[in-house]
Amino acid sequence: MTGPSTILIDNVRSRLDSAALSAALTSPAWEDRILGQSKVVCLSVRCAWIATGNNPGLSTEMSRRTLRIRIDSKQDRPWLRKEFRHPNLKAWAREHRGELVWAALTLIQAWLAAGRPLFTEVCLGMFESWSTVMGGILKFAGFKGFLGNLQQLYEDSDAEGTLWRGFVRVWWDKFAGEPVGVSQLFELVNGLDQPLELGRGSEKSQKTRLGQELVKMRDRQLDGIRIVLAGERQRAKQWKLVPTDKRAGEPVNPGELFPPQSNPPSITDNEKEEKTHAFGLPENGSPTFTGSLSEIDPGESLPRESEMGLPSSRTDWPVYWRDLFEERAGILEFDEGLARAAAEKRAEELLRDEYARQENRSLSGMGGHP
Repeated sequence: MTGPSTILIDNVRSRLDSAALSAALTSPAWEDRILGQSKVVCLSVRCAWIATGNNPGLSTEMSRRTLRIRIDSKQDRPWLRKEFRHPNLKAWAREHRGELVWAALTLIQAWLAAGRPLFTEVCLGMFESWSTVMGGILKFAGFKGFLGNLQQLYEDSDAEGTLWRGFVRVWWDKFAGEPVGVSQLFELVNGLDQPLELGRGSEKSQKTRLGQELVKMRDRQLDGIRIVLAGERQRAKQWKLVPTDKRAGEPVNPGELFPPQSNPPSITDNEKEEKTHAFGLPENGSPTFTGSLSEIDPGESLPRESEMGLPSSRTDWPVYWRDLFEERAGILEFDEGLARAAAEKRAEELLRDEYARQENRSLSGMGGHP
């Protein structure tokens, strides 16, 4: 709210990863509630964000929003150096501030007089205007290499992306484009020199975590290979890799990237009955009643609220709700720190309530059907 021109995050010691910071870096304005007050403010984001650290790690979201300024003195104790052009840099900068500002404005004015030639060699997504203008000013002034170290930054600091790229290469070498389940992929993960971060829980919890991570990585492209969902087999999600260029050895089949909904994986008769008469997962991602209204006998009374709810045994739940249970239980275990048994119990309670509310909404919507 004070409108600082610069925000410094000094001495980053662990991996820099923050959803809020990522949003602030790419948003023209930030809206939030003032702590301790019932007041919301909307502020323009015009400051420069700076973080310092010794080879800090960055999440994938942070690395794509970052430019690296690397300083290497090639000395064991750089703070003891003496051979400087300006021994007291801060004092020199304050003394020569007018000359420094004049020099910067001269570079900008020269670019304006030249007709504002834009920089088009590299463009940083979400920072297009900044890239073309700043790159244009520097290139016209004779400075080369603007945005030239992005690829090296991603390789050095994006540990998350590096781990997934290594995993995808091993996955392709083993299974190519064959659909595989989480259990098969979990064996590959355990054989990696640098395995994915799946927590320190039991094997079951780590497999659940791997399934959650695959959902997050769905349709992501890594080194010319795309991770896609390949349907289900025996009520378990199947995943496969699809090449997106010639590097992987075969051309892309567009139908593999977006398989038609008219050709779903084969399912058993029991699963067909569940998908027809129970709650499933439609294309918009929200559980809704999927049975046909024409199948309801007008003279038949609808179930009472006391009769609603998921079956007592989780094995009898519809496929979508079983998948959702595994996801919720995994979140409670890893993010909330609950024991597995407690996480499953809490997840079941939450889903039963959610199912009942959804069923109530669906049944109330059928009341006006002729």
